[in-house]
Amino acid sequence: MSGMEVQILRFAGVLTILWLVIFVMHVWCVVKVARSSQLLAVAVFFVPFVSYFALVKFWGDEDSDIRKPMAYLHGATLLGWVFILSMAMKAVDVPTSGWPSPDSEGQLGAGSADRASAQGPSLRYRELMSALKKEFGQVELPRIQASLAVPKHFRFISSASLESVGREFDLGLSADTLGWLVHERVDLGGSDAWWVELRWDGEGFAPEADFASTLPKDFLVDSQRASVRLSQRNAQDGFPQFSVMTHPASPQWLAAEKIATWVEELAWEGAASRSVDCYALKQARAGVLAFAVFNQPLSRTELCLLAVRLGARSVKFAPTADVSARDARRDKLSAYVLADYVTGRIGLDAD
Repeated sequence: MSGMEVQILRFAGVLTILWLVIFVMHVWCVVKVARSSQLLAVAVFFVPFVSYFALVKFWGDEDSDIRKPMAYLHGATLLGWVFILSMAMKAVDVPTSGWPSPDSEGQLGAGSADRASAQGPSLRYRELMSALKKEFGQVELPRIQASLAVPKHFRFISSASLESVGREFDLGLSADTLGWLVHERVDLGGSDAWWVELRWDGEGFAPEADFASTLPKDFLVDSQRASVRLSQRNAQDGFPQFSVMTHPASPQWLAAEKIATWVEELAWEGAASRSVDCYALKQARAGVLAFAVFNQPLSRTELCLLAVRLGARSVKFAPTADVSARDARRDKLSAYVLADYVTGRIGLDAD
C-alpha cells in the first residue's frame, strides 16, 4: 500500500468516526424531543435546522432539553472542518520536486517520496527557493578537493544555502549532498522545476571493473531484479512502488574522462505516465561524485542526460585527489564497483 493510500485511509477513518458521533448526537436530540412531541421529533430527524427550533422551544425542559447533544454535535462538526482544512493545507505545502531517497528508491538519491504529487508549491516554498544564493564561474569544493567550472547558463547552489529551505521543506538533502546545478531559466519555485544534484560517496575508490564490457541487456536485467526488492521495501515503508522499465540511454563508460552515464525509465505506482532519472558518475581517487536529475517526463530524456554529463565534465579534482594519483596498495577500496550504482546493489545492501 502506498503512502498516499495510507493517508487517504487515515483521513477516511477519522471522518467516519466524527460522522458517527454527529449521527448519534442527532439521534439523541430526536429521542429527547420525542418525549414532548413526536411530530416535531420526526421533523428534527428529517428536516435540516428544525433542531434549532426545538432547542429554543424546549430550553430548560427537564425531559426534552437538547442543549448537551447539540453541543457535542457542533463540537464534532467543528473538529471535522478543522481536520479537513489542516489536511488540505498540509498537502499544499509539499513541494513536488526532489531527489528520491534510499528508502523510496534505494539507489543514489535522497528526498521526496511522493514523486507523482499533483499539488503545487506553497507561496512560502516559492519565496525561499527564489531567494537561494546562486554562484557561477569557478566554484571550489574543498570537501572533495575539487573545483567546479559552472557550465554556461547554469548556476550552482551549495548545500549550505539549501539548508535554509531544507529546515522547512523536505528537499532530500543528506550529509553527502554538495549542492545543485540549476539552469538559469528554471524557476526553482515552480511545480515543474528540475536540477542536477551533486552527491559525494566517499567510501573509497570504486573500480570500473567490467562496466564497459557488460552488455546493456545484462545491466537492465540486474536493475529490474533489484527494483523488485527495492519496490517491496517501498511498500513496507509506505512509499509508492516502482519498476525499472528500460534504459533509454544504456550505461556508458567514458574511459578517458572516468565518467559513467545512464538513464532509467521508471513506472511509478499511481503515476499517469512514466518518468526518467538520469545519472553520471565521476570517478575519483577516494570515492565517486554522482550527478543526477530525477522524475522527468520522457520528452526530457536527452536534456537531463546532457545535464548530468555536462556536470560531471565540469569537475576537476586536485592532483592528489584525482583517480590518476591512486595508490592501489594504500588507498581505501570501496565495497562496490561502478556497475553497482546502475543495478541498485548499493540500495539492496542498505536493507
